[in-house]
Amino acid sequence: MHIIPVIDLMYGQVVHAHAGQRSAYKPVHSQLTRSCEPLSVVSALLSLYPFETIYIADLQAITGDGDHRDVLRTISCRHPELEIWLDAGCATPKLCTQTGNSCVPVFGSESFNDPVELRLAITGFQDPVLSLDFRHDTLLNSQSVTESVAHWPRRVILMHLDQVGCNEGIQPADSNWIRNYPGHDFYMAGGVRNNEDISQACIAGAAGVLLATALHNGNVSARHIREIITC
Repeated sequence: MHIIPVIDLMYGQVVHAHAGQRSAYKPVHSQLTRSCEPLSVVSALLSLYPFETIYIADLQAITGDGDHRDVLRTISCRHPELEIWLDAGCATPKLCTQTGNSCVPVFGSESFNDPVELRLAITGFQDPVLSLDFRHDTLLNSQSVTESVAHWPRRVILMHLDQVGCNEGIQPADSNWIRNYPGHDFYMAGGVRNNEDISQACIAGAAGVLLATALHNGNVSARHIREIITC
């Protein structure tokens, strides 16, 4: 079981994502650090546990309002051993090539409404990540995703955008995706509250979970992580 911390970047700060309402996001409040500066938050997460992978969402890039290329490049240089899963919307391929060799592109279905565009983007990179983005249990741009099934990469995120930061728990329907599409490593994201939820994700067959709030509020501790990764 892989535990992957999530960082959401907006206007140079790490913000607390909640229910996908990006215009209302505030700087993150964390038990791990008093700072919302990206490098400080990354260092605090790695002090909690030596994570091998971190997921970064560049929310400005996703919405077409600039990007955090310098911040991303600095994180990559400061932590060259850290694999960065980067979701920057349609700008993801460009930012990944500018950030460093440790950057893995995440292609989110919310950003690609053209199946040909999504298919070409996915096949243009070695071992990228696909994010199936849901709002209210509805897969965004579902046609783009379903017409590209044959080209899906190995790693797939089940991202419930409206559940992020809401402490609603894992979504039972995710197990259907895991069961119906064997041969892929699925990662649950959005609403994961604690180690019990993570255990349930493991039982459902997930390869891992993406966490933010549960790490910052202490619901998932270093001890929990050490216990969970043996799943």
